[in-house]
Amino acid sequence: MPRSRKSVTEIQMPSDVRESCRLRKVVCRLAASALSDPSDVADVELAVGEAFSNAVKYGGRNCKVSVKVEMPSRRKVAVEMAYPGSKFDTTIRYPQDVLNADGGFGRYIIDKIIDSMEYCFEDDQTTLRITKRSH
Repeated sequence: MPRSRKSVTEIQMPSDVRESCRLRKVVCRLAASALSDPSDVADVELAVGEAFSNAVKYGGRNCKVSVKVEMPSRRKVAVEMAYPGSKFDTTIRYPQDVLNADGGFGRYIIDKIIDSMEYCFEDDQTTLRITKRSH
């Protein structure tokens, strides 16, 4: 029986929040080829939008955000996003002062809708890897 090959697509996006819609559309089209449930694809779209917004807000200006979309199997999608950024405490997933916060819920939302969320900090670069599986 032939083994399926892992599909990988790499995208370089300007660090500009106006590019979020375009990135979400591209990732959704790719994710739909691996995830059969439309709600799983919608979860990936929301997570990518939140992650990209954070990359733009906390990453460097006038830079690129590198996005890699992998489909290692027919029922799994992984999205890796890398951008300039400093290390931060990844254990905090929501604002400490929820009533007075003007943001800070993105990582909390991602954590609740995605199967795994991992950060790597290396050489002044932040890399986030999120994974979604069809259930």
